[in-house]
Amino acid sequence: MNTKVDEKLQAIVGPRRIITSHLPPKFLPEDIFRKQVKLVYIMRNSKDTLVSWYDMASKYEQDTVRFQGTWEEFLELQLAGEYLWGSWFEHVLAWEKFMSDNPEVPVFVAQYEKLKEQPADVIRDLCRFLGQPDTLAEQIATATSFDNMKAGTQKKKVWHQSSRKDPGDTTDGEVHDFTADKSHTKLLLGNSARKARTVKPTNAVR
Repeated sequence: MNTKVDEKLQAIVGPRRIITSHLPPKFLPEDIFRKQVKLVYIMRNSKDTLVSWYDMASKYEQDTVRFQGTWEEFLELQLAGEYLWGSWFEHVLAWEKFMSDNPEVPVFVAQYEKLKEQPADVIRDLCRFLGQPDTLAEQIATATSFDNMKAGTQKKKVWHQSSRKDPGDTTDGEVHDFTADKSHTKLLLGNSARKARTVKPTNAVR
């Protein structure tokens, strides 16, 4: 970890600190095991994830990180595990193995689709997992809805200078029906099947 970042984290006063990350579990600090840190893992359907990821990767301003190939090429790299930062499949399987190998580490798995469908219910479960009261679950669900979060982000316009071409461009965050007759959808449904079969769906809360 960057020294300055570590110093800032250590300087935070309070009983709790929340850190968000896209990293696989192998990069977790050892304190995860020593201090019984509670983890929340959010998992989204591979189809929506990859379509959203391709859309985002294609819009990065920097040539060194922007994906300049076709959807088909992006998908093949994902399936082969050769895309920059790894693949959805590797990430989910790595976390599944981590939970299986480390049952003493408390992990709450939240499925994005259920969050969209029943946000207050998931938030109540999360509150109980964290040992917090769930009386504000409905209000939290409203305040953190995709539409409200998107509106807040666009209003504040807090973006890195080297981020995406259009700072206001955010994917819709919806759970899509992939039965539509689109070439990229048919390719995704067909080619991802062999990988998706190895990923076991889970609603584990430990």
